[in-house]
Amino acid sequence: MPSWWCFLFTRESMMKRFVLVVNAVLLAAGLVSGCGSDGKAGKDGVLCSVAQNTDGSATISCDDGSSVTVTGGVGEQGPAGDPGVAGATGDTGAVGDPGVAGVPGDPGTPGESCGAVDNNDGTYTITCGTDVVTLGDGTSCTVVENGNETVTITCEDGTTTTFSAPKAESQFKLTLVIENLVFGIDASGFVTATFDVTDGTLPVTGLTNAASTLYLAGLVEGANGDADQWQYWTGVDDTTLVEGPPGTYLLTSNKLDTDVPANTTTQRGVARIALAGYNTVVSTYDFLLTAPETPIAAGKDVVNDASCKSCHGFGVTIHGYGRNNTKVCVVCHSPNYNADIAAHEADMVTMVHQIHTNKADTFGALHVSGHGENWPTLRFPGTILNCAKCHNTVAEADNWNAKPTMAACDSCHTTIAFDGSAYTGISGLPGYLHSQTTNANCLGCHDATAIAGFHVPAVNDDASQRLVEANITGVVVDANGGVTVSFSVTESGVAKTNVTAAGTSFTLAKLVPATAGTPSYWQSYLSKVRTKGATSAPVIQGRTEEATDGGILTNNNDGTYTYKFKLLNADTFNADTTGDIRSIAHAQNVSAGSIDDNYRPGALPNMMFPVAYEPTLTHRVAIILSGIKTNAFLDFVPAGNTAQTRNIVSRAACNKCHGDSKLHKGFAVELCVGCHNQNSFDPFSGPDGLGVLTAADTAPAGTSSVELERIVHKIHMGKDLEKGFVLNGSHDYSDLQFPRGVPTDSRTPNASDCKACHDESNAAMTEAGNWQIGTRACGSCHDGDLPQAHIAANTVNGVSTCALCHSPGGVVPVAAAHGFAE
Repeated sequence: MPSWWCFLFTRESMMKRFVLVVNAVLLAAGLVSGCGSDGKAGKDGVLCSVAQNTDGSATISCDDGSSVTVTGGVGEQGPAGDPGVAGATGDTGAVGDPGVAGVPGDPGTPGESCGAVDNNDGTYTITCGTDVVTLGDGTSCTVVENGNETVTITCEDGTTTTFSAPKAESQFKLTLVIENLVFGIDASGFVTATFDVTDGTLPVTGLTNAASTLYLAGLVEGANGDADQWQYWTGVDDTTLVEGPPGTYLLTSNKLDTDVPANTTTQRGVARIALAGYNTVVSTYDFLLTAPETPIAAGKDVVNDASCKSCHGFGVTIHGYGRNNTKVCVVCHSPNYNADIAAHEADMVTMVHQIHTNKADTFGALHVSGHGENWPTLRFPGTILNCAKCHNTVAEADNWNAKPTMAACDSCHTTIAFDGSAYTGISGLPGYLHSQTTNANCLGCHDATAIAGFHVPAVNDDASQRLVEANITGVVVDANGGVTVSFSVTESGVAKTNVTAAGTSFTLAKLVPATAGTPSYWQSYLSKVRTKGATSAPVIQGRTEEATDGGILTNNNDGTYTYKFKLLNADTFNADTTGDIRSIAHAQNVSAGSIDDNYRPGALPNMMFPVAYEPTLTHRVAIILSGIKTNAFLDFVPAGNTAQTRNIVSRAACNKCHGDSKLHKGFAVELCVGCHNQNSFDPFSGPDGLGVLTAADTAPAGTSSVELERIVHKIHMGKDLEKGFVLNGSHDYSDLQFPRGVPTDSRTPNASDCKACHDESNAAMTEAGNWQIGTRACGSCHDGDLPQAHIAANTVNGVSTCALCHSPGGVVPVAAAHGFAE
């Protein structure tokens, strides 16, 4: 510590009493008084402070304004003091704002594809890029992922080859979002749009070179019964996109506000951004030119775009997914747009109705890419009478019945004549003669109530009309193998006491557990034999058990019931004594219809088909009742364990396109799997040349399984199958067009959007192993020779090795191959 440390003193007392030494340099001497009387008291002391200067000196400053600077040496430094106690850790600071998203990188280089060539000598040559391996016909091979982006194929004939196998890049595109869209008019009178672009969370910057478009249309209000129609007035591809604050953009049109179409008040602006690696995004904004900065309610809002997307997914593929909102479609697809739209009936009303009613045969000429080639063969997957499927919840959703026009009615009722001439109407009946030249009098005869009354779906297509509901309360397997189900029934919420055997039937199946590389599957206890070919052997079909066919239905007269299954086994088929689930050995026949050769109607044998009873496995009972809203089911384990089920598709997912229509025999997927399982075959697919089979013979396998996962995948794959698909003799699905897909193919939809059905709405669906990997399901879509050979080569002794490459994190995971996110 410096020797000139702070102190207090007075000049007067210093002369009389003190000697001050500062660092042995400053010396002050006081006069020593004699022994006389004391002098007068000095003045009060003054408070001073000392400040150390950077040059080693110190300045003493006092309260009376005086100061002095002194210099001197520094005394010997004392020893270091002990460290003080550590202070408490301060609070964590706030997280900083996220950085601005960068411009997307260029797409990765596509991986190499492989090809297989039959050498016609019992071998195949597989080529992947520059890697080649030759395999013997029927050779079993195993595939091992080495963890370094290579895969080694080792075959039983000793062939071993290692391929380069970089991980597949998903084609899934990121999402752009246009937010805070506002239209305006600049100082020069041009219409402008200002908006933010994000990736859903963060701003996206640097888009000034992105393909962008600004569209404008005005709404011409209908008069004399006519519908309102949009009048297009510009669509300018951007050369003026300017970024202001990061992620905020200004787009200027090529039109002045004075260019507005005549007779329009409501205007619609559309901003569109297209960028490699992102889905094209559009946003609409309705406004008045007198106050463009204030949005107004959408004009002519008759279709709920969300309803379209429930079936079509991201959007229809026309224009490369670039106009995926009905509010955008109508800007161009209006009879006011140009002569081509009118000539080809491509206004929105006519075009959409005719596409969905299979009457669109003139639209192909609109686009050189031939979008219309499959439209005449499209099949609407629900009931076309359900107008509310598309027309719902929005402001003018009831226009279809409250504001009829000739164009709207004629778009479905295409044979109608408005000039008074005769025509053939619905169901081939003569049409009512009309002589109308305008829409002014439509409502006079066809009011909203009448129109709605003629467009009511059938009961089987409309759950709101089905008032019967059932609940299965329990299933008991008794000591003799008898199976009895207990259930209750209500109608309009009231106990229903008049259920009869007629119209009542059940399924009964067990869940066979998954094995290595093979998912679990259901197997029916109620199979029967059937054929529809005169010389084709009868094959097994999963069937329901009709309550009129020997089982025992007991009515407790309070809305509750029991049913004891008849079951089919080696003894007499009588539910009272011998219906025994433990000894299923025979499959009863089903009448074959028009057969007049080896297998005549009523002459099919009760062939052998054992089904092992396994009481520790999950079992399922499902019920069919006349007028039932949806099929009730119950999963149970006869031994009392907890049921481990397999519900990987919900009916809610089917309803996105099919509505709540009856599909074949029922309404619930949980019912369908009771019949449509691995041991159920197309009745036309029995093998020929086996002669007349007897009851002692085991029913042969057919060549075409009707397992649910196989037929559903094939039906929905439709025209994208390499080999097509015909079911039940005459149902040809080879030209069916799946209505949705992921936006990796800008030309046509495709069935690659697995999550459209596997929507992960329950726990079983969230487990990728339940649905992402399975040779039966995958092979249903990938039906060509090469993928089928690939599947066969990677299945050894019934064990599939698909998961080695196609599981999440593998070389080619299912999600990446199909173009959607994990």
